[in-house]
Amino acid sequence: MRTIIVVAFLVAGLVAGCATLTVTGSAVASGEKRAPISPEQVKMYRTIPANASTIGTVQVVASESMDKNIGVMQLVFPELAKQAATIGANGIIPKSRKVDPATGSETHIVDAVYVPN
Repeated sequence: MRTIIVVAFLVAGLVAGCATLTVTGSAVASGEKRAPISPEQVKMYRTIPANASTIGTVQVVASESMDKNIGVMQLVFPELAKQAATIGANGIIPKSRKVDPATGSETHIVDAVYVPN
């Protein structure tokens, strides 16, 4: 019986140690209304291109990742792109990143832009 209890605690510890990143996001349109597009069409820019127009803001919250070998931005970009695409933005520009010291969660805020081809 004691062996079963010890094994149960070891399994519980392993499961808790393999935490995954939880990412949730939202988008708010503030500019020209555009039709949704595919997230694969969304690109990240460092600064706003000269001919781009800002059409909204995207916010994504990511729980702490247990895998420190993968950059958090790599993990949150798909959600940022998905949310930007819902308001028709084909580009995002990082605006701010905040880390909650108590939980390790990160909040990423980006401007959602439309860049004509």
